[in-house]
Amino acid sequence: MPTRHGPYPRPFLEIEFDRQALTQGGCCRYVPVILRICSVPERVMLTISFERVRKQDQDGTYLDDYDVRSLRPHLLRASKDFSGYYEYAFQMLARPHAEETGTIHLKIESQSYSLLSETTYRFDSREQEPVRANFHDGSFRGVRLLPFLRAAQERDALRGQYPAFVRTGDESSSPPLVPSTRQSTEDTSSLRMYWMRGG
Repeated sequence: MPTRHGPYPRPFLEIEFDRQALTQGGCCRYVPVILRICSVPERVMLTISFERVRKQDQDGTYLDDYDVRSLRPHLLRASKDFSGYYEYAFQMLARPHAEETGTIHLKIESQSYSLLSETTYRFDSREQEPVRANFHDGSFRGVRLLPFLRAAQERDALRGQYPAFVRTGDESSSPPLVPSTRQSTEDTSSLRMYWMRGG
């Protein structure tokens, strides 16, 4: 798989999420999420949208309500002074539904509006991890779904980079830290090799 789209190197994508919150009993729940986009090339247009994000008041306290579509996603972005790095922190609604649930949609275009990267993830509470709904081929050098949230200090120590390896603390039961075979046309062995070599 190529690592560039013409003159543009491909970025990395990592989603930290609370698996326990995603899979707990009941109809609906909110899942803490950290979205990390690393090594975004310069002079591109990044468009990101969130659906069914939990509302906060002016003090940042979470409310028992959500925005069907977040009109100001920049307010969810963490202030990090790392080149080419975008980090978003929020709580996402999770329902036992394939479409009408919390959704992340990410698109990166060149200055001439050529599509470079695009993907969508949905938080279906019947699944163990966010479900990839669509994926533009060659979008990212690496994609990782982490079933836990790092401590803020640990995340900051990465300095906006995508680590080559992450130890989950439960390798015996944790799935590969790549999209599952149900979400991809690649077989499991190729996905594992893709993750181990960093894309």
